[in-house]
Amino acid sequence: MRTTYVPNERPKQLWVKPLVADARARLCAGEVERAQARGVNAAPVGVMPLRQPQLESLHEALRAVPDPRSRNRRHRSSTVLTIVCLGLLMGQKRVMDFVRLATQLNHRQRELLWYYKAPGKKVGIAPGKDVFYVLLRSIDPNELAGVLNGWLAAQQGALPANLALDGKVVGDRLAQIVSLVDAESGATVAQALMSDATGGESMAGRRLIGAHALDGSVVSADAGHANLETPRTIVEAGADYVLQIKDNTPAVKRSLQTLVDRHPPFLPAQA
Repeated sequence: MRTTYVPNERPKQLWVKPLVADARARLCAGEVERAQARGVNAAPVGVMPLRQPQLESLHEALRAVPDPRSRNRRHRSSTVLTIVCLGLLMGQKRVMDFVRLATQLNHRQRELLWYYKAPGKKVGIAPGKDVFYVLLRSIDPNELAGVLNGWLAAQQGALPANLALDGKVVGDRLAQIVSLVDAESGATVAQALMSDATGGESMAGRRLIGAHALDGSVVSADAGHANLETPRTIVEAGADYVLQIKDNTPAVKRSLQTLVDRHPPFLPAQA
């Protein structure tokens, strides 16, 4: 199901408050000022999301995912997949983000993830973008999702009450990640990695929901999940749902608009 943009002649307004008198000149400058230059090279992916025991356990778990590569296996698949999973937990989805993260890990972290070491070298070498592309194109998404979901379940414990169903495309459509996210903290509770051939985000979302007991939870999702099957799957899992409705479901939208017009929500009835 595809959601399309409908022009509404109501563009959003963006208000900016300058904090210094010459804010415009600074923003238009061709070079970054010395005082702010450090921020240009700051890690864009943020701090490491896992403590050392969690990092080690994630890497150990991912060793169970079969390596589909027939050659050029200098960098272990568990190393590369751990970096990808760290990036996903940080909210990243581009291959170059994973590559950048791989280069930012320090010597101790590289040791924990078993980075490849060239003969005579003490510091492990970070895998390049080709390594990520080759592995992500060939990995079995079901194998990876099963291992990652098992690890997440062991780390997270009980599911929170409010969950959001979210999908992201990884890289140049190498794969797609569908996640159940704690709506309050933003922490990922469970994930499914899929290729384009596995039925799309909506089907992957239903598989993810069906694999978990969601008793008492409320699952929210965007208009891409507004169909008959997804709400049914959520209810069968023991949860309630809040779905966004757009023009991709015109009949449902008209019906809901009629109800809203008759009974405006959160407003008292007029005498």
